[in-house]
Amino acid sequence: MSVLSDIVRNVLVIIIVTSFLELLLPNGAIKPFVRFAIGLFIIISVINQFSVLAGFDQELQINWWESRMPSTDDRKLPDEAKVLNEKVVKTATQDLQNKLEGQISAMALLVPGVNAVKTEAVVDKNGNVTKLDMEIALQKSASSKNTNDEEVGDSSNADNQEELINKTKQIISNLYGFKDVEMNIRIKEE
Repeated sequence: MSVLSDIVRNVLVIIIVTSFLELLLPNGAIKPFVRFAIGLFIIISVINQFSVLAGFDQELQINWWESRMPSTDDRKLPDEAKVLNEKVVKTATQDLQNKLEGQISAMALLVPGVNAVKTEAVVDKNGNVTKLDMEIALQKSASSKNTNDEEVGDSSNADNQEELINKTKQIISNLYGFKDVEMNIRIKEE
């Protein structure tokens, strides 16, 4: 008799709880699926009680909410996945490097006296810049003067070139936060 009362109690609890949840659902295409799930729970609770009545020691358990995906380990990944991952990382690193080189060149063009810039950056697999090589072509016009009325683009004036290199390094370092990046900037002689 206790088995029958357990079946009735379980079915009533399931019906009450699921009816309340069904009231919260909006009318739509999901209601039939919810009713189907309710029916499955009722069937499982009844089967569970009959398995106890039949003398089975184990109860039927529903553990779908506890299922976990097995953790993946790099050692277990197939070789194709490793190759694909390396391709994706290499492509992303190359794209990052190209965009970064363009941005740095554009920023260096903002320095007074700079006419053209060619930038080459070395980026590690984590996306960190490790080395930066820049080649700067100077303006040859007399309109590019600094505060001392000396021509900034005058390639014969080593002090102006050094000042221009230092300004460029400072702007790039401050903007991108380069602290331990090796920066090589050279003036292109025309």
